[in-house]
Amino acid sequence: MTETKHPEATRFALLYTTNSPVDAEGIATLLASEGIEAFPINKKDSAYIFGEIELYVNQNELQRAIELLESNHIR
Repeated sequence: MTETKHPEATRFALLYTTNSPVDAEGIATLLASEGIEAFPINKKDSAYIFGEIELYVNQNELQRAIELLESNHIR
């Protein structure tokens, strides 16, 4: 059996990486206020407290999300 991908399948792009859960949540909230959904992936190791949180957005929204972060002096 072969897997068929939908031609309009959503692809995600990495927008931002941080060590701070507070920063990740703040940026996700900023993006949401402009209608851009962000998907955080927490890669922090809870036992040793290292690693990062990555924020992903729909690839079609990436440029707009970058511009929003830059206009808010986030980068």
